[in-house]
Amino acid sequence: MVKTLALVLACVVSLGLLAACSSEDKSAVDGTPENQAAANEKREEFKREAQERLDEVDREISEAKAKLESESADERAALQRRIDELEDRRGELADKIDDLNTDVDWEKVKDDIDRSMNDLKDDVKGLLGN
Repeated sequence: MVKTLALVLACVVSLGLLAACSSEDKSAVDGTPENQAAANEKREEFKREAQERLDEVDREISEAKAKLESESADERAALQRRIDELEDRRGELADKIDDLNTDVDWEKVKDDIDRSMNDLKDDVKGLLGN
């Protein structure tokens, strides 16, 4: 009898915890229009800031391209390969930013974009010798 009671109690507690986990506040995803509007505004603000950072990367890549002229042929080829690689990464990052419109859990993607953006900026600065 005690074992049965303990088993029933364990099941009830487990179900209670499960119910509590599934009833989290999901207002950011499917909440009121006000919450949805605030979440959309945060996403749009992040996209604007990310685009500004991409514009800065573009300017720095342009500076690196200008450096090409003053380099020897071998150094110019190596520098051009690095620039091409950075431009490819920049394009991938721009695609991720564009995908924020369709990504339901954009906060997780945001963290990935932030990390990728920081890595890209560091590599571009390294290319410029800053």
